[in-house]
Amino acid sequence: MAAWVRTLTSTMFFLIQVEGRRHWKIGQTCDQNTPLLDGTDLSILADFVTEAEYTLSPGDMLYLPPGVAHHGVALDNCLTYSVGFRAPDARRDDFGSLPLTLY
Repeated sequence: MAAWVRTLTSTMFFLIQVEGRRHWKIGQTCDQNTPLLDGTDLSILADFVTEAEYTLSPGDMLYLPPGVAHHGVALDNCLTYSVGFRAPDARRDDFGSLPLTLY
């Protein structure tokens, strides 16, 4: 099973099930020191620990806090919307560039 962390930033996600069903395994909280597999541009974990499991049906929503590992498998033809929100970071300006000078 290839479990991954979508982002290691301060982005939170809401997974909204639109059609069909998808089974999610939710894992550990990760940071920049969490071991990842080599040889890929994706953030795939070297070691995934399942902490919870959920099956989403149309109309269901699952919240993923920042840095939480997750792995989803479609149980039939399905469509899942992923809506991400990045928390403000006082060290960055509105465009994500460093540094921001505060007066």
